[in-house]
Amino acid sequence: MQVNPVNNYTNTKKSQRLKAARNGALITAGILTASAGLSWVTNPARMSQNINEYGGFKNYIKMYAVGLAVLSAIGAAANIVAATILQKVKPKNPPKAVN
Repeated sequence: MQVNPVNNYTNTKKSQRLKAARNGALITAGILTASAGLSWVTNPARMSQNINEYGGFKNYIKMYAVGLAVLSAIGAAANIVAATILQKVKPKNPPKAVN
């Protein structure tokens, strides 16, 4: 009796890239937010000085959000490149049935 492998591998390259982009953006945003939070806790005087330099808390938050968005986009792009390279080096193929 011969058994043919069934191929239900539905994960396309596009969805893999989207997942890589999402993960890269989330990791980058998480690291930057944790870093900013740590700066607030360890050196509140310097953070207050930064807020004054930006012209108030609202302007500081706006600039932080813009910077976070730009750096998250860079993190997403970097993660897409890394995922594409890893996929070329070692593609994920579905397991084949054993005869």
